[in-house]
Amino acid sequence: MPPSEQLEYQKNAIRDLIANTPTDKLDSQSPCNKWTARDVMNHMVGGGMMFGAALKGEAVEMDLDGPMPDLLGDDAVAAWDNAVKAFSEGVDSPGALERDVTLPFATVPGAVVLEIAKFDLLVHAWDLAQATGQKFDPPADVVEPAIGAAQMIIAPEARNGDAFGAEVTPPADATPIQRLAAFTGRTV
Repeated sequence: MPPSEQLEYQKNAIRDLIANTPTDKLDSQSPCNKWTARDVMNHMVGGGMMFGAALKGEAVEMDLDGPMPDLLGDDAVAAWDNAVKAFSEGVDSPGALERDVTLPFATVPGAVVLEIAKFDLLVHAWDLAQATGQKFDPPADVVEPAIGAAQMIIAPEARNGDAFGAEVTPPADATPIQRLAAFTGRTV
């Protein structure tokens, strides 16, 4: 199985969320303090493009403190499809999971990039669903490994209140995605 197939659920679920986001919800606040629904989509598209290029060994340059570029244009679904294609080509390229991958924020093994993508996409899909009033309840077998990855990958300094905040205690009856969202600092 190609590595990109490990993200099949995320790729399809996010495509559906993007396709079903009404235009009047694009400016809705997401659980990420500084991001609207459109910003979350932009982040996911940009992440797919960035990770895809980096996994192929291409240099990736971006200003992490600068404004987020508009990568969606007039067709957010097409932008997502392009990002999925770029990511899949990158993660499925020969040696991608074995090489060190240089990202704008760290150099990590390619296998770690895949794990980052797994949990990051789930969390931001949840963010998008919350911002746009859509249902998002992925199966436990998709979320549980992402919770483990998030626990290993999210460093304390990343919990700055932007993409990740201080861990929140989820309700006793929380679903797996709610537990992941709470771990990343979202109120559920």
